[in-house]
Amino acid sequence: MWNDNASGLMAMIGPVLFVFALCEQLSGVAPGGRGRAPRPVDPEFARLATAVTGALMAALWAFAAVRVARIRQLFEDGVEVEATLRKLTHLKGWVRLRLELERSGTTLSVRTTVRRSAHADALAVGDRLMLLVDPVHPKRVVWPAIYTRAEPSEARSAPENAETDAPAHPWGVRLGLGSPAATSRDSRSTRRRSA
Repeated sequence: MWNDNASGLMAMIGPVLFVFALCEQLSGVAPGGRGRAPRPVDPEFARLATAVTGALMAALWAFAAVRVARIRQLFEDGVEVEATLRKLTHLKGWVRLRLELERSGTTLSVRTTVRRSAHADALAVGDRLMLLVDPVHPKRVVWPAIYTRAEPSEARSAPENAETDAPAHPWGVRLGLGSPAATSRDSRSTRRRSA
């Protein structure tokens, strides 16, 4: 979740607002700010603010959960496509990427925003990145490298089965999203090697 811009913000904003409103309700005062003395808060208003921010927090968490579920679905069913980084914008704590990819003979321009990381900081315009693309909605993409512990150079390299419709790819396996049978086989193989 924290590697995804929107999901991380939705998960953080709600609790911050709720805790602030709850503190005001319990203490009965609101911070004055800029050296001013705290001012009393009407109890009815404080209860209403707590209820509203609580509902907002729940709604934001629900939206974040839906978004995370969509990202997880991309890891399970997404199509691996190689994209070219056309524009890179560094924001405070975030990096906005504009990428170009070929899908069904059509060139698509997609945008995505990710948190600053070793992977994101190592990027340069012109880099080729491996994305997972929704086969139904091609502009819905995820850059799987930021969810793994792969080295930045490995994240920019394209696997041999790039631009195929096969949903089986190493990213899902790295995150534990591969098929149970494959995961079980890998586990047994690892145990045999260690023995």
